[in-house]
Amino acid sequence: MSSSGRSVSMVWVFMLILSMVKNGMGEKVVVRATNSLGENVNLDIECTVDEGPPITLIPGTSHQWNYFFDKEFICFFQWFGAQSSGYHSFDMFVKSRDKASNLSWFIKPDGPCRVAPDGSSLCFPWRT
Repeated sequence: MSSSGRSVSMVWVFMLILSMVKNGMGEKVVVRATNSLGENVNLDIECTVDEGPPITLIPGTSHQWNYFFDKEFICFFQWFGAQSSGYHSFDMFVKSRDKASNLSWFIKPDGPCRVAPDGSSLCFPWRT
């Protein structure tokens, strides 16, 4: 391929990437999940965007995903405790619902909660 052909190809790829970002595809989103289940209750998280074994969080600790999302992703949560146990799922990022690019979820027995831009608490029911 000639150098002018390579230049045209590089320009085309650059324009494609710019159009994806402009159209809202590939936006960087930071999603954090914190184990807020209570004392002595570990939380296992397995998400559709992860490869490998589930992530285990001890009480009060967090895990963060830094991705370029163009769609929602689902996480599955499991815990066993003296007072409660559960196996649930939740859509951690839904483009139409989550307008922020930095989401901090607090995983609680009744469902995940996060802080809204106005400082109020937004809690959601489990998907399953």
